[in-house]
Amino acid sequence: MIDENSKEAYMNLRDSGLLSKRELETYELILFNPNKTARELTKIAGKEDPNYFRPRINELETLGVIKRNGKRVCDISQNTSYIWITNKTSGCIIRHNKKKDVFATKRELDQFIVILNKQISELTQRVIDLENRK
Repeated sequence: MIDENSKEAYMNLRDSGLLSKRELETYELILFNPNKTARELTKIAGKEDPNYFRPRINELETLGVIKRNGKRVCDISQNTSYIWITNKTSGCIIRHNKKKDVFATKRELDQFIVILNKQISELTQRVIDLENRK
């Protein structure tokens, strides 16, 4: 069962166009098949090469939109492997510049807003001071 936060996060990611086709494919696979290993996900997707998804898993983990949910014995390899889930509190992807999108957590965005508000207050005070000098 997928909760509403996960559905909303998925829709935002899908509609944003900020993830590559394979990243989105990997994200969807993990969203609809939580707690699977990389090899299990590969099999579910009907792919043969286990490296088809591994690089995307690493990228999505770095972005913070998926996370490890422990380890267990993989049904395919019989080795202990990480299992993956989507990160419900992952934050959002923001436009950093024309060449690169950057992921920011809600906490980072809140801190950024505090800094911006402080700068706005300082600039407002400077304008008031300049007008009072006239």
